[in-house]
Amino acid sequence: MKLLLKTTFWIAVFLCFANLGMSQSTAKTTIKLDENSIVKNTDGIEYPYVIWYKLFQSGKYGMKLTDGKNPEAPIFLMYEMSQQEIEARNSRMPKPMDSGAFKEGDTFKYFSFRDTDDKKFKIEDLKGKVLVVNYWFINCPPCRQEIPELNQLVEKYKDKPEVLFIAVGLDPWFELKEFLKTTPFNYHFITDGRFLTDSFGISGYPTNVVVNKSGKVVFQSKGGSPANSLWIEKSIEAALAE
Repeated sequence: MKLLLKTTFWIAVFLCFANLGMSQSTAKTTIKLDENSIVKNTDGIEYPYVIWYKLFQSGKYGMKLTDGKNPEAPIFLMYEMSQQEIEARNSRMPKPMDSGAFKEGDTFKYFSFRDTDDKKFKIEDLKGKVLVVNYWFINCPPCRQEIPELNQLVEKYKDKPEVLFIAVGLDPWFELKEFLKTTPFNYHFITDGRFLTDSFGISGYPTNVVVNKSGKVVFQSKGGSPANSLWIEKSIEAALAE
C-alpha cells in the first residue's frame, strides 16, 4: 500500500516535472512512470528503481520517454537538467489545490503555543513575522514526502528571524519523537494539534499556509503536490519584499 501511494505521488511529480510529451496515452493503454519502468542514464546504464527514484526526487533530473512499445515496461531516459531548464520547469508548475480552510487575503487567526523544545510563542511573538505553517500527521504519505523540501526552505531562511516555520501535527509527542529519530523535520512543532486543525476547519493533509507580516494569508494549499515548496518559497519572497 505504501509503495502504491508513493508511486502514485511520483507519477504526479513526473507529469509536472517532465515534458508532457513523455506521457502518451491511447484509448486502450496509458504509459506511466512507476516502479516497473525501465530508466537509463545518458550512457545507457539502467538504474534500479530505488536509485532513479531518489535522483528524480531531488528535482534536478528530467525524463524522456524513449520507447513506449511495451506499456508494462516503458523505457525512459533520465538526464541532468540545466539551471535554465529547472527554472523554466518551475515557472510552469501549476498552483496546488486550494485548502478549502483558508482564503488568500483573509486575516490569519493567530494562536499561542509551546513547541516541543519547550519554547513558548505568544500571539505578540507571531505578529509582524512571515509564518509558514504546515498541518500534517505521521501516517500521511504525502505529508512525509514533502519533508525534505520543507527542510530545505528552513535551511534557506535560517538567517531570517522574521520567517517562522511551524508544524501543527496531529500525533502525540511520544510518537513524533520516535519518528524524528529517522526523519528530521526542522519546523517548530506543535503536537496533539487536532484542536487547531478543527478550529480552522482543515480536512485534508498536508495543508500548507503562508502568512505575511500584516497577518494576511498569501498562500494556502491542500494535499501532496510537487509544486508546494516552490509556491511556499515564492510566497515567502513576496512577503519579505513587502
